[in-house]
Amino acid sequence: MLQHRRTTNILLSIIALVMVSAVLKAKSTLFIPPVLALFCVATLQPVMRWCNKYVPRAATIPVLILLLAAVLFADTLVFFVNFKAFAAKAPFYADKLQALVSKVVAFLTEHGFPLEQENLQSKQMLQWALGYASAGVSSLMNLFGQVTLILFLVIFLILEIPHFSEKLDVGFGPKLSHEMKGTLLSISERIQEYSLTKTLISILTGLVTYFITYFMGVDFAAFWGILAFLLNFIPNIGPIIAVIPPVLVALLQFSSPMPAVYLTLLLGTTHTLSGNVVEPRIMGEELNLSTFVVFLSMIYWGWAWGIIGLVLAVPLTVALKIVMEHFESLRPLAILLGATAKQCESPHRQTSSHKQTTEVEEEGD
Repeated sequence: MLQHRRTTNILLSIIALVMVSAVLKAKSTLFIPPVLALFCVATLQPVMRWCNKYVPRAATIPVLILLLAAVLFADTLVFFVNFKAFAAKAPFYADKLQALVSKVVAFLTEHGFPLEQENLQSKQMLQWALGYASAGVSSLMNLFGQVTLILFLVIFLILEIPHFSEKLDVGFGPKLSHEMKGTLLSISERIQEYSLTKTLISILTGLVTYFITYFMGVDFAAFWGILAFLLNFIPNIGPIIAVIPPVLVALLQFSSPMPAVYLTLLLGTTHTLSGNVVEPRIMGEELNLSTFVVFLSMIYWGWAWGIIGLVLAVPLTVALKIVMEHFESLRPLAILLGATAKQCESPHRQTSSHKQTTEVEEEGD
C-alpha cells in the first residue's frame, strides 16, 4: 500500500512538472517581466538601504529608476550602434572570409584532404552567422521592449515592501509568517550576493575585454566589452561564447593569424581567471549548487525562456533549493541539488546534533 502510494506520488509529480513546464514555455512573455522585476528588487535592496541613510525614501525610488533606465539606454545604444556598424562592414569581412576559405581548401587539398570550395561559400557562412546574431539581437530587443513594464513592476514592488511583512503576519499568523519571512530572506540574501558578485565580475571582465581588443586594434572594441559583460551572466558557456566573435573578427581583419592567436590567449585567460578563480573565491560556497545541476537548470530555463532563462537559471535554482530546504519532505531533493550535503541540514537537525555533542562531552567529563 505504501509502495503504491509512493509510486502514485512520483507519477503525479512528473505530470505536474510537465504541465508547469508547458505553461512556463507557452506563457513566457507573461512570466518573465515579474520574475525579472523580483530579481531586480532583491538585487537593489542593499543599494536602497544605503541610499535611505542619506536620501529620503520618497526620493530614493525615482533616483534608482532613473539610474536603471540610463544604464539600460546607454548599453542598448552602444550595442546597436556597433551591431549596425558591423553589418555595414559585412561585405569587407565576406571578402576576407572568402580568401581565408581558399587558403584552407588549398592547404587541405595539398595534404590529401580534397574539398569542394563551392560547398564552403563565404557569403553563405556569413549569412548564417548574421542570422544567428540577428536572432540573438531580436531576443534582446523583445526584452528591451518590455523594459517599461519591468520598471513599473519594480516601482510597485518597492512601494509594497514596507507593508509586506505586516500583511504576512495578518494573513498567515505569527508562526507561519515567521517561517515564510525566513525563507524569503534567505532567497533574497543569496540572490543579492550572487547578483552583486556577478555584476562586479562582469563589469571587470567587460572592461578588460574592451581594453584588450582596443589596444590590439580589433574593430568594435566597445561592442565586445558590452557583449562580454552581458554573456558573463550566463554561467559556464557565456564566457566561452564571448571569446569567439572578437577572435573571428581579428582573424578576418588582420593579414596574419597571430593577432587572433594572441587575442584568444588573452581573452581566454581573462575569462578563466574571472570564472574559475576570482568568482569562486568571492562567492565561496554560499550558493552550494552542484555544477551538474547548474548545467541542467541552464538547459531547462534556456528551453523555457531563451536567453533570459539562461541568465536567471542560477537564481531560480537557488530559490527553489532554499524553498526545498524548509520542507522536511523535500529536503532530500535540496541535498541532491547541492554541491555538498552539510549546508542542507535543517536548523532542527543542526540543533539536535549540537545537543547530542554537548551531552556526549558532559558524559565524558
